[in-house]
Amino acid sequence: MNRGPAALAVLALAMLLGGCVTTMNVGYGEARAARGPLSAIGSRRIRIDVTDRRPWPGEVIGYIILRSGTLPPAEYPDVLVAPRPVREVVQDALAAELRKNDHVVVTNEADRSLAVDVREFWVSSEQGFWSFRFSGTALIHMTVTDGRTGQALLTRDYQGQAIEHGQMNAKWNWKVAMNAALEAMMRDVATDSRLVEALGAPSP
Repeated sequence: MNRGPAALAVLALAMLLGGCVTTMNVGYGEARAARGPLSAIGSRRIRIDVTDRRPWPGEVIGYIILRSGTLPPAEYPDVLVAPRPVREVVQDALAAELRKNDHVVVTNEADRSLAVDVREFWVSSEQGFWSFRFSGTALIHMTVTDGRTGQALLTRDYQGQAIEHGQMNAKWNWKVAMNAALEAMMRDVATDSRLVEALGAPSP
């Protein structure tokens, strides 16, 4: 695993502040994808380009999930990381949903191109009176363009949020909340009638 200087700096800071780095598995694969409105427009060749626009993007920061969403504060310095870049997690999730609905994901000539910015992707925990509260959020900004003309057909945000409760502040609960937020975001994508229209419309 290659780690860039910015990533190492954040990890070092977390350790310096007395925190720890915890890895948890995050993802949305073919098993979670579902057929829906996106399958009603016929097969399209679709290119997906995802960029991590969170406060600390990069090789490792691109897949660090910080409880605060930015740098770990001194009083709460634990850092959660996914085993691969968040950019890849989101790209694979979109590809799984499109393939499940009969579309072909390509890296070259396409009918439609999706330019996706990851704006938020993080999980946090808060101790309550009886249990811990785990909050996950995932937010992307997507622009759909015609693959031939480059004309923008749709620009909008897709977001998913999830709240879980547990008796222990454990990795399993963080994972459940983050994966639930990712799945909620993907349901927002998959059921958007405007996206269906943008992908299915004839080229201008």
